[in-house]
Amino acid sequence: MSTVRSAAAAMAYRAPKTIFGFFAILMGILASGVVFAVGILARYRELHYLILPILIFVGVVFVLTLVGVFLTAWKDPTKLMLSIANRNVRFL
Repeated sequence: MSTVRSAAAAMAYRAPKTIFGFFAILMGILASGVVFAVGILARYRELHYLILPILIFVGVVFVLTLVGVFLTAWKDPTKLMLSIANRNVRFL
């Protein structure tokens, strides 16, 4: 029984250590909201025209977020660390 408890304790939520984890959580929330919204819009034939613009908007947000994070990582990877801050790191 103690093995099960230790395994459950090890699986506890841990805050993301990098900006990648933070943006992954935000993008997951955004994707869940879009699935919910499209599901509701799909029920009403009069609202079908709104589905494509919503999907395009979310796609653009995803791409711009990824591009922004990867450009930041390419330019200065130390800016992506959330948990490490010392005197040598200059923030934006």
